[in-house]
Amino acid sequence: MSIHEPATLITDGLLAVLGLALAGVMRRRVGLNHPATLWWCRALMAMALGACLGGLYHGFAPNFPPWVDGVWWRLVLVNLCLIGLTMGLSLTHELGLPECWRRVVCGKCLVTVVAVMLWPDFVVAILDYGSAMVMWLIAALIVRRGWSLYMASAVVLSGVAAWVQQSGVCLSAAFNHNDLFHVIQTLALIGFFQAGVRLGTCRMDE
Repeated sequence: MSIHEPATLITDGLLAVLGLALAGVMRRRVGLNHPATLWWCRALMAMALGACLGGLYHGFAPNFPPWVDGVWWRLVLVNLCLIGLTMGLSLTHELGLPECWRRVVCGKCLVTVVAVMLWPDFVVAILDYGSAMVMWLIAALIVRRGWSLYMASAVVLSGVAAWVQQSGVCLSAAFNHNDLFHVIQTLALIGFFQAGVRLGTCRMDE
């Protein structure tokens, strides 16, 4: 079995390890008693799972029949929806929104999962995941919390990383746009961690 895009496999693997490590540190440092913190820890784990699935997809999927590729790709897209779900639920708890908003977040995720099963297009899943990040960015700009600056920075970095991936910018043939995306996303992941350990804190002006 040959390995395709080895640099992408390695950088995705490192991103997955970092995500799991940060989730573990977050659990030990602040605990998971606050619902927002619990869901954010799950978001970090979902990001790590996504990196693992993506890395294995780029590394090994071409060795398998097309139907395996199709199933594998759908799993990658469903995981993006899972990230959007966990980030969205964390936000509703952090802002103290009523239960109906959590139902909206869950409903949005369910609709998107069904959509990617029928139309396995990256854009469909990114609308769910991206909308959750946009809502966090808006919240970071409006409310004054200890996590606001870290969250805004991480979301912006994620946006830059997504642009790099979609634009095809690369440093060399051996280090392509996906690999550069992972490097930038590593910085974003650290920002998401720093924001996560500050969830549930008081307003900065209090």
